[in-house]
Amino acid sequence: MRATADHAKRAYFHPTDARAAAPSRMFGCVRTVCNLALAALAEAWARQERVNYSATSVIAVDRFFPSSRVVLLRAAARRRRRHRAA
Repeated sequence: MRATADHAKRAYFHPTDARAAAPSRMFGCVRTVCNLALAALAEAWARQERVNYSATSVIAVDRFFPSSRVVLLRAAARRRRRHRAA
């Protein structure tokens, strides 16, 4: 015989204002970078050029974060491309 629950348990989550705002900010950033990646793909398509996922990611991040901190991301993408080509 299987035991069944008579009723469902309810759990409530009451985040602070700062914690409630954090997912919204993160989703906004993700959506912006995704839109930039889609724009990069559309531009490449218009030029009749094939662009892989790594190149699209680098283009989108470069547009979103035009700073020297992105140098590490670019170098990692180059290493991955060289590794795949070999």
